[in-house]
Amino acid sequence: MEVIKKAKELAEEIIKTQEYIMMNSAQEAVDNDEDGAGLIQDMELLQQEYMKSAREGDTEEDLKMLEDILKSKHAEIMEYEPTAHMIKSKAAFDRLIAMINKEITSGITGCATDDCSGCSGCN
Repeated sequence: MEVIKKAKELAEEIIKTQEYIMMNSAQEAVDNDEDGAGLIQDMELLQQEYMKSAREGDTEEDLKMLEDILKSKHAEIMEYEPTAHMIKSKAAFDRLIAMINKEITSGITGCATDDCSGCSGCN
């Protein structure tokens, strides 16, 4: 199918972008940095604990305490240069993917704006 071929071509172009290269490089740096990898692992464990607590119906007070711990860990991650760089480069890559998705959607629907109330392609 031609559309699959085009998707593969798009993927090949995406991995050539500065956003992808920077994100990949930053991720590798954190993976090879014991402190950075530990911070990320700690955050993931805290997020899992929060989700489990919310799912099990823990009190608002317990959830608030976990939220405060998560905020503190996020601040710690953002203060550590390798992990901060990784998060910022991931955000830049996510913005690029969102722009690409917007262009694809616009091409499908014919709507080129975020407000499609008057767009016959969406309605």
